[in-house]
Amino acid sequence: MVLSGTLVLQLGAQRHHIAGDQCAEFDTLVPHAFGAEGGPADVLLIVDRAAGRGHHDDGG
Repeated sequence: MVLSGTLVLQLGAQRHHIAGDQCAEFDTLVPHAFGAEGGPADVLLIVDRAAGRGHHDDGG
């Protein structure tokens, strides 16, 4: 969630601008990068450490 400023989120070949009070959710298997645009940005990141389990085929 962007608390202030603007975040540029690169997901593969797509580029998204996320402004204050907006958020994004994405599959972390997609190549990604992010950074502030036009000045500083305050961002709240929520990362689920168990989410990595979803990236592996456990045969079940």
